[in-house]
Amino acid sequence: YCSSASATYEVLPTLLPTAGTLLRQLRRDGQLQLALVDAPNDDWSALLVQTLRLDSTLRLGLSGIHADAWRTALQQQGVAATRLQLQGSEGKGLTLQPLR
Repeated sequence: YCSSASATYEVLPTLLPTAGTLLRQLRRDGQLQLALVDAPNDDWSALLVQTLRLDSTLRLGLSGIHADAWRTALQQQGVAATRLQLQGSEGKGLTLQPLR
């Protein structure tokens, strides 16, 4: 039994997939739908940059309500502008699609 007055709760760290997992899903499914990812944040930005570094030829189309902000955030972390293209601003979260 634990009384709420004396209970201490720890905040769990955010659990994210690996860059390799994201790249495999992108290749397998033809897109990544990150419905819970809204505006850019440091953790997801770093993860997406790592994912792009695994395949230097990969170009992505970005769509979602904050797609332009995501493109800017990724470019600020060193991703070349030629690798990122806006596809639309509709939809919740962020959707990434490989461009050919």
